[in-house]
Amino acid sequence: MKRSFIIVFINLFFILVLHQSVSLLIRDFISSVGVSYIEKGIIYLVHYLSAAFSSILIILTKAKNMNFQFYLWFIIAIINFALHIPFEPSFGQLIVLAALGGSAFGVGFPFSFSFFAENISVEKRGRVSGIALLIAGLFSTSFTFMLKLLKFGGFMAFLTCFTILGVALLWFLNPSRRYKKDVARPFITVLTNRYYLLYLIPWVIFCAIDALEVPILKSYLTQMYDPEFEEPLILIYTFVTSFSFILSGFLLDYYGRKKALISGFIVLGVAYAIIGIAAQLNLSWYIYFIFYGLASALFITIYTMVIWGDLSPEGLTEGYYVLGLFPFFVVTALSEFAIPYVLQIPVSAAFSFASFFLFVAVFPLMFAPETLPEKTLKERELKSYIEKAKRVREKFTKG
Repeated sequence: MKRSFIIVFINLFFILVLHQSVSLLIRDFISSVGVSYIEKGIIYLVHYLSAAFSSILIILTKAKNMNFQFYLWFIIAIINFALHIPFEPSFGQLIVLAALGGSAFGVGFPFSFSFFAENISVEKRGRVSGIALLIAGLFSTSFTFMLKLLKFGGFMAFLTCFTILGVALLWFLNPSRRYKKDVARPFITVLTNRYYLLYLIPWVIFCAIDALEVPILKSYLTQMYDPEFEEPLILIYTFVTSFSFILSGFLLDYYGRKKALISGFIVLGVAYAIIGIAAQLNLSWYIYFIFYGLASALFITIYTMVIWGDLSPEGLTEGYYVLGLFPFFVVTALSEFAIPYVLQIPVSAAFSFASFFLFVAVFPLMFAPETLPEKTLKERELKSYIEKAKRVREKFTKG
C-alpha cells in the first residue's frame, strides 16, 4: 500500500469524523435543551456560514507551501474541543463550538479533498470515497453512545485526544505538497466552466429540496403516526445509507458518474412521487426511506468528494471543491429560518413539487460530460463482452 494513499485516507477519516462529531454535539444539545426555532436557526447559521467563509478565506491565502494549511484545521479543532472541557453546555458555548467547528472544517476540507483528488486515480475515487464515508459514519455513530457515557466535558476531552492522535499520525507520515496557483483564478474559472455548472445546478436543486422537504416529512410523520412507526424507518434509512456509500462508490467507478447520478435523481423523484400520491400507506414510507437512503448516499459521495476533483484542472482543485460545497453550506444555514413557512404548504403539494424538480434536475445532466475516462468505460465494456462470449461458447461446446 502506497504511503500517499495511507496519508489521504487518514486525513479524510479524521476530517469527516470530527465534522460529524460537531454536528452530533449540536443535534444532541438541541434535542436535550429546549431552544426556539430562532436559536436553532442561529446555531446552524453560524456553523455552516463559518465553514463557507473560512473555506473561501483559506484558499485566498498566498502561501505556496501547503503544510501549514494542512495542519491548521487540526489546530482549530483541538482549541475548539479543549476550550469546552471545563464547561457545561449552554447556548453561548454551543455558538462558539459551532463557529470554531465550522471554521475547522472550512479550513481543512479544500486541502484535504484536493489532496485526495491529486493522489487517488480517477478510476478509484468513487470506491475510496465510499469506504472513507462508511468508516467515518460508523465511528461517528459509535460516538453517539460515547457522548451519553462520558457526558459533555468528558466527550470534549476524548475528542481533544482523538484530534491530537490525528495530528501525530500525519506528522509521523510527513505529508508534503507544494503547489502554485493564481489567487484570482479559481472563482472566475470555475463559474465560467460550462461543465461545472451542468453538474452544479442539480446539486443546488437537491440541497434546496432536501433542506425544505425533510422538515415537512418529519412534521407529517409526527402528526400522523406513532413514534413506534418512525423508529424502524430511521433504522432502515441509517442502514441503507451507511452501506450504500460502498455501493455508490463502486457504481461511480464502474458505470460512470453521469449514469449513476441520473439514476439517483430518478430514484429519489419516484420516492417523492409515491409519498405524494399515497402518503397514508405505510408501505409508501418504507419505499421512500429505502430510496432516499440509496440516493442520498450517492449524492453525498459524488458531490462531496468525487465530481469536483474530476472536473478541476491542475492547480485549481481547492477552488472547485470550495464552490462545489458552497451551495450546501448556504442552503443548510438558511433553511432553518424557512421551516415555519414551509410547514404551511400542504403535504401532497410539497412532495409533488419535490418530485417534479428532482426530475427537472436530470436535464442538465443529460448535457454534462462523463468525467470517468472513456477508455476505462470501453475497456470494461469490452471485458464484459468477452466474458459473455466465453460463457456462450462454453454453453454450445458442452451441448
